[in-house]
Amino acid sequence: MDLKNVNLEKLAQERLDRMESHQKELKKDLDKVSSDVKEIKDAIIGNVLSEDKGMMGKLKEMEKELEDLKKYRIENGVYMKIIVGIGAIIGTVFITMVAKGLIQVTL
Repeated sequence: MDLKNVNLEKLAQERLDRMESHQKELKKDLDKVSSDVKEIKDAIIGNVLSEDKGMMGKLKEMEKELEDLKKYRIENGVYMKIIVGIGAIIGTVFITMVAKGLIQVTL
């Protein structure tokens, strides 16, 4: 009977050792997953300590830059319309003056 108790205790101890080993492996895996999640979070929203703005910060900068470029394009469009308008006026005046004979054009 004593041998039976020893075997049961030994089996129980071995099982406990396997469970503790498994728990340690799960803890390592959990630590690795936590580390990976932190890295992903830092990549997406940035890290205050390293002053990295992450993808969201870069996206906001790119959106602002795009808005600035749109404004610049609109302003250039307005200036081009003004230049074309002035050119059209000058061309019309020149053609009118040639037609009326005020300017002699020789070819």
